[in-house]
Amino acid sequence: MIETVGASTPQAVRFKIESGLAQSDVYVWQTNETHIFERVAVIHPVDGLFTYTFDPESLYSLTTTTGQGKGTATPPPSRPFPMPYSDSFDNTATNRSPKYLSDQDGAFEVHACVGRPTQCLEQVISTKPIPWGPLPDPFTMAGDWAWTDYRVTADVRFLSASPAVLMGRIDSADVFQDQKARWPSGYIFSVAPDGSWKLFSATFKRPIVTLGGGATQVDRTQWHHLELRFDGKHVEGICDGKTLVSTDDAAHTHGMFALGTEWDHTQFDNLSVTAK
Repeated sequence: MIETVGASTPQAVRFKIESGLAQSDVYVWQTNETHIFERVAVIHPVDGLFTYTFDPESLYSLTTTTGQGKGTATPPPSRPFPMPYSDSFDNTATNRSPKYLSDQDGAFEVHACVGRPTQCLEQVISTKPIPWGPLPDPFTMAGDWAWTDYRVTADVRFLSASPAVLMGRIDSADVFQDQKARWPSGYIFSVAPDGSWKLFSATFKRPIVTLGGGATQVDRTQWHHLELRFDGKHVEGICDGKTLVSTDDAAHTHGMFALGTEWDHTQFDNLSVTAK
């Protein structure tokens, strides 16, 4: 392999094939701004000698083997994220991540549920890492950036002091915009195992805007059902069928959804996203 990064003009290089090496044709493959692993020449050495002129700012592979080629597979056409969407996590192998959900911090794996005979999604990192950049609380996300009015629901089970969090209308998860970001840019509905809850709007490099907060009756040894709803400017947070907060806010008009918690174990089950 030959790299010509830094060269300003083409460079002619003379090669001598020593005894013990193949004396067959030499195939030249090039990668640069205009070629991506393309075969650009076939050289026929004479008496084990050949010269080739290499372009600047290029990467070359010279080989006597054949059959190489860059990928020719055509990806399927782009499609919107499915709506409605749901996952009970029962069809995912344990200790694996489910389809679609993408962990942004923490680690969300499928495990046996606590308190019910099915499988659940569990955040399993209980020691906060030492960060080299922003370190948000654990969350895993999916959906479509263009979604506007929808409802995200999930059953939750508290396994530690960490809350269960539903997020929606996430218009940016690029936490590197804000070194102090604990959440993505969107709406965050958090319910703690002691029953305290809050709904707030998070936007990078801006103060958190609290839209509601209080306490509700929660039995931390049982499963609970959370909902986060969006309809125009209207936002609702619901726990076990009881509306905890119903308010209007226009900070985030569209975006993806996420499940989240803090740095300890929390389980989620029967995740669902439907249009309003």
